[in-house]
Amino acid sequence: YTATTKVEPHLSNLTQLSLSGCNGLSQDALTTLVEKMKKLRLLNLASLANVTDSVIFSFRENLHVSLEHLNLRNCTELTNDACISISYLLNLKVLDLGKCYQIDNNGIYHLQFNSNLQRLNLRGLKFANADILLGASYIFDNYDLRRTQANAHTSISREGPLQHLKYLCFLDVTSVDSITRDHLQLF
Repeated sequence: YTATTKVEPHLSNLTQLSLSGCNGLSQDALTTLVEKMKKLRLLNLASLANVTDSVIFSFRENLHVSLEHLNLRNCTELTNDACISISYLLNLKVLDLGKCYQIDNNGIYHLQFNSNLQRLNLRGLKFANADILLGASYIFDNYDLRRTQANAHTSISREGPLQHLKYLCFLDVTSVDSITRDHLQLF
């Protein structure tokens, strides 16, 4: 924690930071770093054991305007509450929640408020009902979808949180177990 305090002044103008796999950082250290880096646009916290809902909550006040790219892949302590905090990140364009296994339908619902979201990775999440995602057919039918990587697609109902993401151009739902053949036929 002391080392973090010594480095902070030098990080105030930082716009990109990758701490992927730096599991020696405590929750307090992560929160303190974020408090000092209000210009941060890209943050990679992939595979950090200490990234919890409370760390993500600190982003609401400190990074709600600047943050555009957030990688939380394999942050297995995150729950649906993290998605509520993420929904306050006004300019978020890229979000990776792949392998955040405690996030489900209820958490993804809150992402509809991230209206600038362009890339969304939900790889490997466990949805009780894949139908929650879709509204994606609405996106695919009505917007310029430049790239879609989905080895396994999600269900296609006309309602769902993703229908509000009008700029979404990349959706990865690989290995979402609740997807069936019927869902694929709806594309």
